[in-house]
Amino acid sequence: MDAALKDALATELQVEVGVLTPDRELASFETWDSAVKLSVMVILGDAVGGQISPKEIAALKTVADIEALVLSKKK
Repeated sequence: MDAALKDALATELQVEVGVLTPDRELASFETWDSAVKLSVMVILGDAVGGQISPKEIAALKTVADIEALVLSKKK
């Protein structure tokens, strides 16, 4: 995951970039709620140059899942 995307996610989740390790479960973040999920959907969509579906966001369980989604959608 590139630094700009990691920074954007850390800002949205209100955490330090260093805690965004691949095995970190998204549900472990206090801020991981429906509003943040919508914001992350937009951030990821911007990162890949396309849309991310609510179903794809719902499937995300870890930071590694975010990385895999971004790599699979990157144009």
